[in-house]
Amino acid sequence: MANKWDYRLSVVHLVDSHLCTDPSKYIAALLLSLSTMLHLEMPHINVLSKIDLLEQYGELAFNLDFYTDVLDLNYLMQVRLTTPSARTPC
Repeated sequence: MANKWDYRLSVVHLVDSHLCTDPSKYIAALLLSLSTMLHLEMPHINVLSKIDLLEQYGELAFNLDFYTDVLDLNYLMQVRLTTPSARTPC
């Protein structure tokens, strides 16, 4: 159908910006987005939604550019391991 009508399709994945406040939830959202990207095999755009409400959820560990560029997750993992609320009991 896309070739017949010469449509250009893409996928928009909306991610709630609240997930940026918890490193574990943010990494889970990234993995979900990656899985979707691989399964659909289409151009993919990730969008942080409700960004205007982000202030209500508390301060972020990094600036917003870190969450939009996603260049190095090692920094996020260090925050996850040092945050008392993010630790899981062994």
